[in-house]
Amino acid sequence: MVKRTETVPARTVIKDVYETVYEQKKITIPGTPAKPEIWENGHQIQKAEEAVPDQVKTYNIARKVLVGQSEEIIPEHTVEHYEYIPGEIEHIPAKYGSLNKGILNVIDDLTEQVSSMRSELGAQENRLESAYRYNQNTRENLENAESRIRDTDMASEMVNYSTHNILEQVGQSMLSQANQNPQNLISLLQ
Repeated sequence: MVKRTETVPARTVIKDVYETVYEQKKITIPGTPAKPEIWENGHQIQKAEEAVPDQVKTYNIARKVLVGQSEEIIPEHTVEHYEYIPGEIEHIPAKYGSLNKGILNVIDDLTEQVSSMRSELGAQENRLESAYRYNQNTRENLENAESRIRDTDMASEMVNYSTHNILEQVGQSMLSQANQNPQNLISLLQ
């Protein structure tokens, strides 16, 4: 790097003046309805759950607002410049000037924008998580209900099968007894 020194004449710089403003944003997170306690054949299938009301969360968001401008007089001063030579590490110290202040203001504004976006995304993420939990709970309840319906259908089919099986056995027994009665009568006649 090559070092050069330059004298900068005095000048007047107009500078923006900002004021921090705080806003409150309210976000509503939906609750869940109450669930009754369900018993079947002496077994508890579903536990009772109380209703969870909607939750309102408040977030404070800070932003800077331009309220005016002020003048600043920068006295005459010297500035060191460094020229980059390829192959070396570049290091240019900034001694004084509005360039650094302008960069810091831009960084402050961008930081506030990122913070604001993060708070909004966080609220959306909370709403999505709540909806996901609600859907998971609904899915689980539907699977339980389907299982109970299948178990009930299986039980009724087993009852029908047993009934038909018993009727078939009774019919065979009656038929065999009916066949034995004429043979008993013939044996008595002989």
